[in-house]
Amino acid sequence: MAALPPMAATWRPHAVGGEAEWNIGQIVAHIGGSRLYFASAYRGEGWIWEKAERDMADQQRWLPWLETSAERFAAPLRETPQAWLTRRVEMIDTTGAPRPLIAFASVTAPEESLWSCTLTIPWTPALFAASG
Repeated sequence: MAALPPMAATWRPHAVGGEAEWNIGQIVAHIGGSRLYFASAYRGEGWIWEKAERDMADQQRWLPWLETSAERFAAPLRETPQAWLTRRVEMIDTTGAPRPLIAFASVTAPEESLWSCTLTIPWTPALFAASG
């Protein structure tokens, strides 16, 4: 994230609707919020969505939010019983009962893998100009 040029903060993909047209700051906010959402369900606190603590339009806030949300995700989980890894939790919107950490991994792994790939793209002014 820190290696992206300043113009990355204002970059937007082509307008197609929904999450597909989120800017980088919105994606960063979502990744951090998703961590906390699934962690709260895993800890039995309910499906609680937490927004980023600050506006993610500022590129300088991206990495700190990802670091903070990762620590806020991991710290409380370290103290939970090992048996919780296989227990099921009531879903917020269906009658199913998933294992929240498995659901979290299935949602966030593709997003974070996308970022790994995205960050290897040579970010040039032409790339940003063409995306608008």
